[in-house]
Order: sequence, then structure tokens, then C-alpha cells
Amino acid sequence: MGKQRKRFWPTLLAIAILLTQLGITFPAPAKAAEGFVIRSNSMTVEATGIYASQTKNVTLPAAEVTNATATTDNGTVTVARNNNQVTLSLSGGNPTSFTNGTVTLTDNGNTSNSGTASKVIAGLYDVTSKTSTNGTVTTTVSGDTLTVNWTGGSSYQVRVPPYTETRTNTTYQNYSHYAQRFEIYGCYKNELGSYTCSYRTTNYSYDSNCNLQSSSNSGTYGIYFPESMNYSTTSGSISCSKPVTTTETVDVYNYESRWDYSATIGYRTATYVYKTVIQYDFKDYAPQAPTLTAPQDLSDGGTITFSKSSDDYTPQNELLVSLEWQQEGSSTWNPVFTDKKITDSIFTLSGSNVNYHWDGAGVNGMVKLRLVTKDGYNQPVYSYVNGDPDTMFRMSHKPEITQVSPISGSQANTVTPKYTWNYLQDEGEGQKGFYLQVRKVGETTLSLDTGFVNSTSNEYQHPTSSPLDWGTAYEWRIQPLSETGVLGDWTGWQAFGANSIPELENVTTVSTDTLHVKTKPTPDTTGYKFYRFGTEIHDGTELEINDTGLPSNTEQFYNVRAYNAVAQSPLSASKSAYTLAATPEFESVETTATSITVKLKQVNPQYTYHEVEYRKKGETNWLPMGSGSSLLYIQNGVEKDTTYEIRVRAFNGMTDPNGTPTDYVQTEATTKVDPPTGAVFSNITEDSFTITIDPNGNSATTKYRFWIEGVTDKTELSPYNCVKTASL
Repeated sequence: MGKQRKRFWPTLLAIAILLTQLGITFPAPAKAAEGFVIRSNSMTVEATGIYASQTKNVTLPAAEVTNATATTDNGTVTVARNNNQVTLSLSGGNPTSFTNGTVTLTDNGNTSNSGTASKVIAGLYDVTSKTSTNGTVTTTVSGDTLTVNWTGGSSYQVRVPPYTETRTNTTYQNYSHYAQRFEIYGCYKNELGSYTCSYRTTNYSYDSNCNLQSSSNSGTYGIYFPESMNYSTTSGSISCSKPVTTTETVDVYNYESRWDYSATIGYRTATYVYKTVIQYDFKDYAPQAPTLTAPQDLSDGGTITFSKSSDDYTPQNELLVSLEWQQEGSSTWNPVFTDKKITDSIFTLSGSNVNYHWDGAGVNGMVKLRLVTKDGYNQPVYSYVNGDPDTMFRMSHKPEITQVSPISGSQANTVTPKYTWNYLQDEGEGQKGFYLQVRKVGETTLSLDTGFVNSTSNEYQHPTSSPLDWGTAYEWRIQPLSETGVLGDWTGWQAFGANSIPELENVTTVSTDTLHVKTKPTPDTTGYKFYRFGTEIHDGTELEINDTGLPSNTEQFYNVRAYNAVAQSPLSASKSAYTLAATPEFESVETTATSITVKLKQVNPQYTYHEVEYRKKGETNWLPMGSGSSLLYIQNGVEKDTTYEIRVRAFNGMTDPNGTPTDYVQTEATTKVDPPTGAVFSNITEDSFTITIDPNGNSATTKYRFWIEGVTDKTELSPYNCVKTASL
């Protein structure tokens, strides 16, 4: 926008001159037009590349270029320009340096005694050497392309598989076996006192495919052999031979000549350097006029603030600024400071603004102010407060305020406090009114902004329609206005607190279903609301309550809120406690000979911590069986047929053995026995015997029960038969 305005004014003046020459007149402008000057500069550009012809695009460091020319130290240069965008076309130069390189090119497997290969090499200039491993090599260069050609040289033979052939191979598989097998079996004693036996004869042979075949005949005959006699024998032999034929396919090769070529080529690439100087002319506009702000009451001095000016070419820190004042009714501008850079020690910088404190010494009455900005080339530009050169400033004393209540660090103990102060003006001017603001500490958004209050009173009551937030830190300030209209400075921010947020003193455990909740008192409070997990459970004036009907061993979280007739506080911070755990109960106690399994009923939440112990009945020391949130505990390695006492207790809290324990609950169980082993009979008579057993780990007090089953047979047997039976 600023640059467009700068170009517009000269054009408008030219039109005005033309119209004046035609006899048309215009009133003089109230403000001088902003303009520009034509300046010249140069820029050195270096273009480096691997080709003689190069194009270089350059952006000149100027916004509006009016002319540009160029000269180069190598070859020729032409210039094309679009405003500050310049294109340099460079050509005809000589290489300024070379870079050597080598490349290996190959062409293998040729069926004739010649070959060729090529490669593109950026910036290729010429070939410096060539070495071939076979034959004669020649090279050509065309642009960036290197081409290599070979002729002659030695060849080698290569097998070429033109066809395949199938071949057959026959071998023989031989077999052999005995020709006959004779067997005797199943002999027994007949009535005549001799023995009768069975026999079987088996004959073997091969068929035409060498498969073994057999035929048998059998019968009986008498023989004087023991009845336990079994007998077999073989005789003769047979054999068979079977042919096995296999086939395979093999390659049959021919041979032909081949030529392989490889050459190492030395080459050079060129580098062209063009050093070019561009001479150009450009428009340099006057700097932008900074914005200027200042308090219109400068009776006690004040801060003059102006924005950092911007210029198209002069650096911001090199621009010169001057501040001048003019007495009301005078035409003379008087210096406050002259031709200062914003880096001067009289200024303080704040972001994009520059601040200067003017004490106004020696200046009275009403004055005007202006800021003068120069870039060293153009005419100065002027800045006025709000852009109005007729703005007046008062050079007289301001009224002062001393805050009385609430003062820094105090507790208002109400959400609608009364603000009080003392007013002073050393020239005796009374208070016409004031501005008052309140905000939360650490924030910029105002909680209360009265605007101008037309009142001579030195106090202000915070409106009940917009109370402060309970338990929050606030700060307030005030700015007075005198009877003659002189506005005083804002006071500093005075911090204070509204009603404090209540605080829970403690939450304590009473029983398995009751917790006791107690809060600390807060001022200016008519009641308290108690909350469990965000749900209100009690509203009243009490500072402590019992919360009943709760599940056992559960953690309950509580908050409290205070209130009065005007407002209520935010919720306090949370506190919590666990109810007591319920006394555990046994669901079952099962035993084996070597283990005890205890299962508890779930009478508390799953995370409840249990402690289970056991001991032999009659002993004094308890041993740990297990602990944790499980309901199942197993103790292995106990003794058989032994009575044990088991006890368990629970703790409140989350799997925490440091909570409050319940009373123990106790029971007992007896382990089982294992059957005895290794029964041995001894001392056997007609009417008695002794049995000895292995107790198999059972205790010394284990009792056993025996069942005896017997068979009595007194039938006399002949000695022959007995002996016969015994021998069998």
C-alpha cells in the first residue's frame, strides 16, 4: 500500500501541472507528497559451469530497477531484464580449468572382430589417452558423448549347445532262495506209548518276473521222539535275474569364435568461469512514517512511543529520527532530540516499538509534537499522534491515588469487597471521578472494568451481580481524574484474595461400611456441601460427618464446598480413605496325603490382601501358607495323616499388607493317608501266618484294617500225580 501511494503522488502532481497550464487551478495540498530519488549501484556475479554457454538468473537487491547493463571478463554477455529480475546470457569464453578423468568401456561377446561402446560424460572436452586390452581402439567426441570403436584382436572359442541326445543303459537285479523247507511239529504220545507228529514240506520257485512262489504238502506219522520235539530244515537253492533299463538326456555342443574388447580412456572436462559486473539504477523511496503515540497529559513527563520505521534500502537501525515540539500559537518547532538512531541509549526498544521518556522540563501550557524521520537520500517524513498535526498536549501535574483497602497480600474474606483509596493533587484540584479495574492474578482479562465513574467518593463497592470467584487471587488498580480534566496515572496492581477455598482436614476409617469426613472452617461461610466421587452426600453447617452404608475395603474420595448467600466456592482438593475389610470366610478346605488346599469366599473386593498361615495342631509357631489378593492357597509337602490348624485375616487397602487387619478366622483339617505297600507273608502254619507291610510314609499313629481270603483243599493226590504236576 505504501509503495503504491508513493508512485501515485508524483503522477497526480504531473497531471495537476498539466491542468494548471490549461488554466485550471486547484487548492494547495495540506501535506507534501512523498517521493523518491534515482540511485545507482553495482553487483558482481560469478557464473561457473562446465559449458561455454551459460545462463545466470539474478535478482537485483532493489524493488524498482529502471536500467541495467553488464560487463564480463570472459567471452561476451547480453542482458535481459524484467524489473529487478535479470537474465545474463554468457558465451564465447575460454576454459579456466580442466579436470582429468578416466572411464573403462567394454563390448564383449562379439561374433566378428569389431566392437563399439559409448558413454555420456557431462562437460566432456577432449580425450587425452586410450589403452585397449584387445585389438585397435579409436575414439570420437560429440558434445558430451564419448564413442569407442575396436577392430582386430584375438578371439576365443565358445561352446554352443545346438541339440540334445537321449541315451539308454541296462543293468540286472539278481535274486536267490532255498528250494525246499521241511518241518516237524505238534508231537504227542498216543495210546500205544509211541509219538505221533505232524510234518509239512514247502517247495519254492520264481516266476518270469522274479516273484517268489511256494507250494506245500503235509501229513502225520509215528516217531519215537519226545512230545516237545519241533524240527525244521532247508535244502537246495534257486535263483533269478531281472534286467533294469534307465535313460538320460545329454547336451551335444558345437564351438564358435568370440571377441571381447575393453579400453581405458583418459579424458578432460572443462570449467568456465565468468565474472560479471551489473550496473543498475533504481528508485529509492522515502521511509515510511512511523506511528506516534503519547499521553495527552505530559504535565509530569511521559513516554513517547513510535513504531520502528521501515525503508526500502536504508537499514532500520541507520534511519535518523528527531522529536520536536511547538508551543500553542507559535510556528517554531523546537528540538527535544535531533538525528538519533533507535539504537541510541536514550531509547528503550519493546518489540516493534521505540520508547522515549520526555520529562517536559521547561515546557508549560499546551504544545504540539511531531517525529521527523530521514534516510539520508530523500526528504524527511513527519509523524503526528493519531496522524493529526493539531493534537495538543497538556503540560501540568496529575492527581495521585494511594490504595487503602484491600492492600497487597490481604484476604478480603468476601467475594464482593469494598475498594477504598486516598486522593491527592498538589495544586488543590479535587477528584471528579475515577476508573477502576479488577483481574485475576496472572491473567490479562479483566474481571471488572467500571469505565468512568463520575464520583467524588473515595470508595467503591464491588457489585453483587458479578461476584469474584471464591478462593481466587485477584488484584485491583485505580486511575483518578481531576476536576480540571487531568487524568492521573494508574496505580500499581494490589493483590488480594477472595474467600479461601475450604480444605478437607482428614478422612478416617470407622468400620467396614463407615468413613468419617472432616473439613476445616472458612470465613464468611453459612454452610458446607460434602461430595463423594462428585455426588453431593450432605448439605449443612456441620464441619464433620459420618458416611455410612459403604462397601467393605473400598477407597472413597471426598471433596467439600463452602457457600454463603452470595456465592459458593469451588470444590476442595480430594482426600480419600478405605473402609475396613470384612473378616474373611472359608469356602472349603480340602486335603490330599501331602497337600492342603484352602479356598476363601469373596466377601471383599478382588484386590483385598489376605494373609494365610498354618501349623500342626498342638504346636505354637504359625507358618506362612501364602498372601496376596488370591482366594485360593495351596500348601504342598505336609505330612500324611496329620491334623493342621489354618487361619486367615484380611487387610484394607489396595493389595497392601500395611493396611488395617481384620481378626483371624481359624479352622482345621487332617491330611489323608496313602495305602501301604510291600505286604510279605512269613511264619506260615496250618492256622496262622505273619504279614509285614511298608507304611508308605504314613504316620506312626496310622491304623490299618486287613481282609483275609483263603481256600482250603485237603484232597489227597497220588505221589505220581503230585510229582508229575510239580515237575511241570
